[in-house]
Amino acid sequence: MENQMRKPEISEQLINYLEERLLAGEYRPGMRIPSVRRLAAKFCLSYGSAIRGIDFLCEQGKLEKASKRGIYVCRQETPLLIGGGPAAGRSCSSSAPNWMRIAKACGIRHCSDSARARRNAGIAS
Repeated sequence: MENQMRKPEISEQLINYLEERLLAGEYRPGMRIPSVRRLAAKFCLSYGSAIRGIDFLCEQGKLEKASKRGIYVCRQETPLLIGGGPAAGRSCSSSAPNWMRIAKACGIRHCSDSARARRNAGIAS
């Protein structure tokens, strides 16, 4: 199970809060979420612990960081189950397909790629 990302324990409450808001539709794609400092204060976390929670959600493709502009909900989520996956009874082993490569072949870009493209084009989020 070393391929699975684990939630940082100290940031779990923050992660759960943000995931609930995402699922409820309070934070919609492209929308800016509260600042890291504000979230850290709300959950009595250090800035570093709050960043680890945000990083976890960024790695999952739910949030994207825009340097000096904030953290945004990803505009386009990468499908997690193209042709099956852990939820379809397949294990995440080294023989599993590379989901990012499959998504790219299907024309689906990761949210960090779209943020990079906007930044290079000079378009604000």
